[in-house]
Amino acid sequence: MRKASSRGFTLIEVLLASVILFTVLSVMTVVYRQATLSSLKAESTVQASSQLMFIVDNIAERLHTQTSASSTQGQGSFLGVQYQWSAEPAMRRQPTKRLDPVTGIEITPQRWFTLWRVDLTVKVQQQTRKYQYQELTWTPN
Repeated sequence: MRKASSRGFTLIEVLLASVILFTVLSVMTVVYRQATLSSLKAESTVQASSQLMFIVDNIAERLHTQTSASSTQGQGSFLGVQYQWSAEPAMRRQPTKRLDPVTGIEITPQRWFTLWRVDLTVKVQQQTRKYQYQELTWTPN
């Protein structure tokens, strides 16, 4: 009688290799999906952050042209970034009197300063970010 030669793999070995292969494939799929989502989120954050300086400058210009110290708001769109903002005066005061070094007379400043609390909401694609900052403006008495 001839001895049976052991050529090939047993069923258990094939099943074990298949389980390992499918486990590795499923883990790699999850990692790839998370990397793709992180990349998209980072891209929209960079886009919003790069436009933020221009948006803040636009809001500051609006506040500097504001004649009264009352609450104000606005909205707009800049290069695909949509934004809404509102500003409330946090403080409005006249600077302290100063002494003229030549004449020795107290000088009362003719302008007042207003410190605004600005709430800004920026939306890029499906991501919304909220910011809060302060802006200082000078107005005539």
